[in-house]
Amino acid sequence: LLSLTACVSAQELVLTPQNFVISPGPDTLYTVGTGTVSVPAEGGNVRWDYSKITPGVMVPLEIEAAANPAFNDAFCVTKNLFDVIAAGRGIYYDEYFALNAASYGAIGTSIGKQEYGIGDLTFFPTDSIIVPEQDHRYEDVRMIVRFPFRAGSEHTSTFTRDLRFSLSVTPFGLKYAAGLKRSRIVQRDTVVGFGTLVIGDGTGVAAPMPALLVRRTVSQIDSFFLNDAPASSTLLTAFQIEQGAVTTSGRYMFLTENRKTPALSFVFGDDTFTQLDEVLRTDPKN
Repeated sequence: LLSLTACVSAQELVLTPQNFVISPGPDTLYTVGTGTVSVPAEGGNVRWDYSKITPGVMVPLEIEAAANPAFNDAFCVTKNLFDVIAAGRGIYYDEYFALNAASYGAIGTSIGKQEYGIGDLTFFPTDSIIVPEQDHRYEDVRMIVRFPFRAGSEHTSTFTRDLRFSLSVTPFGLKYAAGLKRSRIVQRDTVVGFGTLVIGDGTGVAAPMPALLVRRTVSQIDSFFLNDAPASSTLLTAFQIEQGAVTTSGRYMFLTENRKTPALSFVFGDDTFTQLDEVLRTDPKN
């Protein structure tokens, strides 16, 4: 449930390097039942009252100080994120973030070597996908906060995420063929509200905190290549992949002072904001 009231004298939060003081370290997300909350209203001087929600399943976030020479300007890294390649199969990767006087955002990914069989899909037990160790720097920062960040602020991040792999599929005559999944991503963030956020912690009510409500849309186009040429439609169909497939998502996020992870996030299945898929809140102690 959400209680929405006007804050007569709420002061607008403006995030700056002085009140966005964060440090590397683990964070914890908790799921919240989508049927128990309402989507936040946009606007100014709003009191978003989520004091009745209670934490559900715990989802740990592994956030550490960055120590990869390929990202020597990184501040921290979020480890063991998951990206689907095809047919439910995917890889784990780390995403690196930079913090400076101008902004806070993601600058690239790192992937450790991974290998798994796909014989259950091709009926040839030696068939596999091998992902070598690799680092990939975004050509544009995936922006989280550009200072000063306040009501009406907006930014668009356009970047590419590459994944190199080798593919062996006996029915197609492929033996360690050089593969590439290239994802072209456009992320748009707009601050659409400011006011006071109140979140319940399951044992009591967390202290009200000044917050910004950010509306995010993401559009992603995936392309697949083998041996430096577009992968054949026959092969892609066999793995339930569509060349040039477009996926979209939407998200509302509450950003607060001195917190690197949104205090509360509403995740939608596409960028129309009609199907609420997940609600996540951070541990109030972090």
